[in-house]
Parts: sequence; structure tokens; C-alpha cells
Amino acid sequence: MVFSEPRSPFFRWIVSSAQNLSAENRQILLANLFTRTASIVFASICEISVCATAYYLHPSLLYATWTGAVVALLFVRLALIWLCRHRSAQNLPTPTAAFLFASILWSALFGLGALICNISADATLFLLGNVCAVGVVGGLAGRNAATPRLVMLQIGFILGLLGLGAALSPGSGKLVLLFQAPFCAAGFLTVVLRSNRDTVALLLARESSQRLAHHDSLTGLPNRARINELLLERTAAGAAQRDGLFAVLLIDLDGFKAINDSLGHAAGDQILQEAAVRLREVMPASDDVGRLAGDEFVVISEAPEPSRDVRLLADSIVKTLARPFSLSEALVHIGASVGVVLYPEHASTVRCTRSSAAARAPT
Repeated sequence: MVFSEPRSPFFRWIVSSAQNLSAENRQILLANLFTRTASIVFASICEISVCATAYYLHPSLLYATWTGAVVALLFVRLALIWLCRHRSAQNLPTPTAAFLFASILWSALFGLGALICNISADATLFLLGNVCAVGVVGGLAGRNAATPRLVMLQIGFILGLLGLGAALSPGSGKLVLLFQAPFCAAGFLTVVLRSNRDTVALLLARESSQRLAHHDSLTGLPNRARINELLLERTAAGAAQRDGLFAVLLIDLDGFKAINDSLGHAAGDQILQEAAVRLREVMPASDDVGRLAGDEFVVISEAPEPSRDVRLLADSIVKTLARPFSLSEALVHIGASVGVVLYPEHASTVRCTRSSAAARAPT
């Protein structure tokens, strides 16, 4: 399931919390918005109980309108959650911005209700409104670490309007409330920011772990495990489509061992890193370049015209690796041997594909 990121700069800013997260991890944070159905319902029930009490004590159009608006907005938010989930499951764009707007509107309505209770001159409503507001704000702070800017905006609306109502309240309890409100807000905002920081740190650690598991630490290229996955994906796609042709080029660096033994491993690492850069530069962007182990590299290439294009790619690989490598100790030359196998002409499985490429590499 993929939820659409808002197009509006304002709403995009609201849901963003860390610019260095991958698209996958941004989706994890965004999806958290649509997993809070129970919290939304319980917060609305809490608010509706205050509305109903206010209307029971003081039947008026104001309290009736407030109650109706709370109930209507609850159904709108639940409908938007269902719609976003449903469209996401079908890989269709989701009205994420509409849900964000409804969430902000709810917090403003909640804060307005707290203001009404505080200026009502009714001690019961004063107590109920503020207790409900503090409880809901605590829930927002504890369950919305994925979108801290949205939560801070919501808390600002609720506590800001609550504080305004307290300042206008005719009762004596407003002094205590006005004194405590800033500390309460600071505490809740601290919880939100720290929770978000911990959540983002976990996602970054997970992302780094996945990167290390699938990429070579020296060159940054996909490693053997990732190459196997890519080959499995290609062969599966080839089985589903009769024209799913591709080529595998297995590359050995000739003369690398002698340089590595004579100049040291640091020089050998420089050559491997430079070889990886050259291979990425010479290959088309649609092709995958990886490092299997030691001085062995591999390329998975699209091959619409295998008999011609693959030979040209192999020649360009040999030529680019034949250029001298400038090391800190010396200027060295190496060569390259390239074995080529075409799928499915020469092999029909991942193991056979790699084995055939190795067998075709010149010795």
C-alpha cells in the first residue's frame, strides 16, 4: 500500500520530519496517519460527551451546533481514512491532503469547544472541557511521532484556544490554568519531538542495515546477495514475458592480484573503487552493476538486440578498464576478461546464468 504524498507545499511540510529518509521510510511514517482509527473515535467520543453535557445543562443552538459539527467531522475523517486505504490498496492516488486538512480542522473545532466551555461561567463545563483537552493532547503527543509538525499544529490550536478561553473566563480557576498551560504544552511538545527523533533514528538504522546487507561496503555497488535477487526478478519477469531478454556480463580484473600483493591492499582498494566508478559511467543507466567478490564484477544488461549490443558493451568495458589507474604510489595498468551469457538463450535459471557467464569468460 502506497499513500500519496501531498502536492501542496504546506501539507508536504506538515508530513515531513526528516529530509534524509528514503521513499520507503517516508511511506512508513505517512501510513501511520491512517492507522489511528480507534484513537480518532475515542477522542471524538470524549469531545461528544462534553458537548452532550453542555447541551443537557444549557440547551441552546450553540451547543447543538457544536455537537453536530463534531459528529459530522468524525464521519468525514473516518470516511477519508477508508478512502485512502481503499485507493492505496488499488495503487491509486490518495486524498492525503484532504485528511490532513480535516485533522487540522478537528483540532481547531476541539479548541473552540474548550474555549466555549471556559467562557460559559459553568464550573462543570470548565472542568470537563479542560480535562478532556489535556487528555486528548496527551494522546496526540504519544501516538503521532511520525508527523510531529502536524501534532504541534494541532496542539497549538487546542491549547491556544483553551488558553484564550481561560483568559476570558469569569471564574477564579483561570489563573492556575493559565500558569500551567505553557508548561503542559512544552512537556507534550517535548514528547512529540523526542518520539519522532527516536522513530527516525530506528528507521535510519534499519535503512543502513538493509543497505549494508545488499551493497558492497567498499564500492557501494550491489553485492552478491542483491545481484541474486535482481537475477531472480529478471528471470521471473522473463518467464512471464516471452521477450524478457537480458544479458549477464561477468568481469574479472586481470593483473589485479599482482598489484594487490606488491603495492598493498590499500592500492588494491583504490583500483576496485575506481573500477566500480568506470563501470557505472560506461554502462547505461538501466543496467545493474555489482561486485560479486574480490576482483569480480557483474553487469546485468537489457539486451533488445543481444548479438550486437552485448559485444559492444563488453568491448567498452575492456577499453575503460585498460586505461591506467593513477594511485598514490604509481601509475598501474590492468586488463579485464568479460564472459557473456544471454537469457534465456544460454541459461534458464539464476545459477545456470552465472555459471555460463563464468565459463565464457576468457582465461
